[in-house]
Amino acid sequence: MNKIEMMLERHKQEIEALQSTCPHQEKSDWMMEMWNYGNTTGYEIRKCKECDKEIDRRKSKKMLVETKWAYMEDMIEETKQRIT
Repeated sequence: MNKIEMMLERHKQEIEALQSTCPHQEKSDWMMEMWNYGNTTGYEIRKCKECDKEIDRRKSKKMLVETKWAYMEDMIEETKQRIT
């Protein structure tokens, strides 16, 4: 194991120890969970402000609304193109 791998492992263990002992008293606001930047999973999450651990997770209503709106915009654009 090289130095960087040893450092990463040590910090991973430190973060796990912090998160396991943290009381999670301050929570963030609900935010969209993303598997990649700009790509939502369809869930919203809240994290602990102290240790950054994900505390709560719920199905998002926003994604459904945003997806439907994007679909409607596409339908409007297609209709405009057919008319002209």
